[in-house]
Amino acid sequence: LIARTSTLDSTLSNKDRMTAYCGQSYISNDGEVLDEMDIDKYLHEGAMGMALTTAKNILKRNPLNIKALHTAGNTMFKIYKDSITTSKNGKLYKDSISNYFSRLGALLWAIKSTGDGSQAHPFLVTKIDDEYMVMHLLLNLKDFGTQTQTDHFDVFSLKTKSSHYDKPYIYFDITRVLEIKRLLFPNTTNTNTSNGIKSNATDNKK
Repeated sequence: LIARTSTLDSTLSNKDRMTAYCGQSYISNDGEVLDEMDIDKYLHEGAMGMALTTAKNILKRNPLNIKALHTAGNTMFKIYKDSITTSKNGKLYKDSISNYFSRLGALLWAIKSTGDGSQAHPFLVTKIDDEYMVMHLLLNLKDFGTQTQTDHFDVFSLKTKSSHYDKPYIYFDITRVLEIKRLLFPNTTNTNTSNGIKSNATDNKK
């Protein structure tokens, strides 16, 4: 299922893609976290080439890494946007960019299919970064108030709504995130902020 999801098999359902997405987390166990931090560093420095290379390396190990797919598509477009229409490799660049974004979109819609953002039906994620991708890219939510961790939920209060989401709060089920955290940091508790998990209300405007 992981291979079929990463190759955009159109016969797969959202349930199939979620099975692949969750299953990949048991293979990766968030092993790309340091590389993801490097991506943030390179993007902050404007080093698009290094960010693209790092994203591609992540995708070799985890073809369903949402942050890497987003980074690869964005940076490749910025690097090669002038070459898409002028270079003999233009179609190749365009097809690659389209592939990254298509894979990204398929995974985000699969996550969205797991719930409606309410406490009763939260969106299921395996990585904290994926929460922001769902909110930014799929639901067009930009302005957050507080973020809190309650039990196995990550909860955001929303300062503004969008045409895609009009509730005052949005809930994510982070059960798998917490499992990975306990695996990586066996001597910590859920009150820590390790691995991007916050237990106290903080201002978040990522």
